[in-house]
Amino acid sequence: MISISLQFDLRSSPSGASHGDMTAAVLDICEWADRLEGVEGDIRVLEHHGSTDGYNPSPITLAAAIAGRTRRLAISAVVLLPFYQPLRLAEDLAILDLLSRGRVGIILSAGYRRDEFKMFGIDPADRGRLMEEGIAILKQAWTGEPFEYCGKPVRVTPRPFQRPRPPIIMGGSSKAAARRAARIADGFVPTDPALLTTYRDELIALGKDPGPEPSAAATGGRVELLVAVSDDPDATWQQVGAHCLYEMNTYASWLKDIPGGVRGFWEETSIDALRQKGRYLVVTPEDLVRRVRAQNGALRIQPLIAGISPEIARRSISLIESQVLPHLR
Repeated sequence: MISISLQFDLRSSPSGASHGDMTAAVLDICEWADRLEGVEGDIRVLEHHGSTDGYNPSPITLAAAIAGRTRRLAISAVVLLPFYQPLRLAEDLAILDLLSRGRVGIILSAGYRRDEFKMFGIDPADRGRLMEEGIAILKQAWTGEPFEYCGKPVRVTPRPFQRPRPPIIMGGSSKAAARRAARIADGFVPTDPALLTTYRDELIALGKDPGPEPSAAATGGRVELLVAVSDDPDATWQQVGAHCLYEMNTYASWLKDIPGGVRGFWEETSIDALRQKGRYLVVTPEDLVRRVRAQNGALRIQPLIAGISPEIARRSISLIESQVLPHLR
């Protein structure tokens, strides 16, 4: 089975596409992936706030729009839980799950940017507590039964489509987050795959089944991301390289306060130096066929990184459909 993973954050660099064009392209690309025969996949939408580049602040709204344009693909919404009133969040996520008929996966993260905590008037030191409390409230709310919240009787209806509730997956960038996910969540998606070792160790310590051990490539391999497919990768890199450099350096500046940083992001000086590191890939259809075969049919693409032109993204998916998938099938 061929599996396509798409990721969108709506961020646009100073020379990038408009947000109106980007949101339209996101829905078109998701609809395209959803109609491909013999292909499964997932779509992930991300969240940040107050960013000058228009980073998506509303993953639930975007995920709902994607659910309306698709019928098969799984949809993951990354939600920064400390910035939400948990009862309202439980209601919104329940409706999103109903709209998608159970295709929604929820990835709850504590956040890490100090500017965002300041924007919402929250002390970053409280984020661990807010995660624990928020997840406990979601679990209670999605039973559909009355319970007590802040000393008052409350009830959240309707219930989500998935029963007994949607899986609660935690994201995180620290060992503390990995251990918290083992205790209170149903899964863990770290920014650094090496943290999966801490997560599994904590599951074992808690007497929980850690599941299959991840491969060495999954926990320590090089991070690669496909951004475009082209018959002339050199020429296309000149069009998309500045967007990749913008994303790399912006994330590096955001993540510098995290001890040890995050694997896959560092400060870079030029698009040529960035390309040589192999983090962002622009490849020919023939090269992509070889890569997907080596990855057991997995294709991970972020076609609109930092405002890459939707026309370039549409050319990429056209080549994937016409010159890559037929060889893999």
